[in-house]
Amino acid sequence: DLAEVGAGGGTIAWVDPGGGLRVGPMSAGARPGPACYGLGGSKPTVTDANLLLGRLPETLAGGSLRLHLDLARRALEELAGEAGLGLVEAAWGVVRIANTIMARAIRIVTVERGRDPRQYTMYAFGGAGPLHAIEVAEEIGVERVVVPPYPGVFSSLGLLLSDYRHDYHRSILGSAGSSETWRRVEEALGEMVERAYRDLEEEGIGRDRAMVARFVELRYKGQSLSLKVPYNGGPGEAVGMFEDLYRARYGFTMPGEEVEVSLARVVAWGLVEKPRLPQSRVTRGKSRAIGSRRVYVDGGWVDAMLYKVEDLHPGHRASGPGLVLMPDSTLLVPPGYGFTMLEDRSIVVEAW
Repeated sequence: DLAEVGAGGGTIAWVDPGGGLRVGPMSAGARPGPACYGLGGSKPTVTDANLLLGRLPETLAGGSLRLHLDLARRALEELAGEAGLGLVEAAWGVVRIANTIMARAIRIVTVERGRDPRQYTMYAFGGAGPLHAIEVAEEIGVERVVVPPYPGVFSSLGLLLSDYRHDYHRSILGSAGSSETWRRVEEALGEMVERAYRDLEEEGIGRDRAMVARFVELRYKGQSLSLKVPYNGGPGEAVGMFEDLYRARYGFTMPGEEVEVSLARVVAWGLVEKPRLPQSRVTRGKSRAIGSRRVYVDGGWVDAMLYKVEDLHPGHRASGPGLVLMPDSTLLVPPGYGFTMLEDRSIVVEAW
């Protein structure tokens, strides 16, 4: 369930006809990429802004990509001139706008669906995810951020390790108060479940490694949008779960209004063997910094400690401001926050 926005590292910053600073949705891509890559790009991007603000090291991708501060400065100077801002002010504006765009996307899949983001933990991955995550989490009220091991290749690992999945649906369209409707639902679900098992078997997945879930989509009669609920305990339970979900999503229900079934759905998974990721022994103590640098955070420059992820051991803790340098990503820990390394080499960041 993806909500994508134009706020990545290569997203271009620009000034609209009214003099307002904007970010995206245009992107510099991987080639030529941000101006600081030195590959011919000249447009100011989010990566250029982060580099100028001291939030990125001199190289990325394990040292294979050198970043050019002078090229980032040149691109941002042109942007700042068009916007009538100082150089640092313009770079900070680019980062803040990018954070706001990301926060808005998270609100779409939480607040607008009746979920309170303050009750969740945010996982930050991707090359630039950990660089922005804490500030985005602060904006939406999330108190705990987890950076998994190998965050820059997290999606690639997921692609390699994910279970097989098949989705099936059948249009029903009938009153939830009619036994005939639920007879059709049961019949459709049964047929789709059997088809799912056959499809998985053709892919080499036996029934002992298959898992299926049954759902129905319900709505109040006359509405166009339906809500999906599990179908395990019968019609009464399904309608009750629909009303609970409707109340959570919209803040009210419609007693006395007829509920109708619109779709029957089956989701089937073929479970694949998962490798066991290495675990490390917990070692108590503070993380050892390799140095420090000036970083611009929340409207001012601070001295941030630098840590290499390979020097950290489970149980190690450190307070911000700091940067955790990884071969595939960079984690920014702002002032007032601290991080702890876990046994699986995930890093948990929370307010201290």
